[in-house]
Amino acid sequence: MPFIMPFETNFCGKTQTVYAVNSDNPTREGSSVTTSEECPNCKERHIYQVYNEKDIHEEDGYEYQVYDCKCPSCRKEFDLKIEFAIDSD
Repeated sequence: MPFIMPFETNFCGKTQTVYAVNSDNPTREGSSVTTSEECPNCKERHIYQVYNEKDIHEEDGYEYQVYDCKCPSCRKEFDLKIEFAIDSD
């Protein structure tokens, strides 16, 4: 079950609340992805910092990374899917 922890940080030029997913130390060194996503259940938009993808796959020139996530508003869990274009060089 994913857990979230709010923290304040500078994101996109201003201080915002970011929700670290499955990390009790969001300011630690290490690999993470920060993204703004809409909850598929309640449609609230939040900024998430996610760690440790549960799935990575390529499809049609894109890489998809899937992370566990949980909405701080409705508290429902969902899969957060992030799309990255694959550099063709």
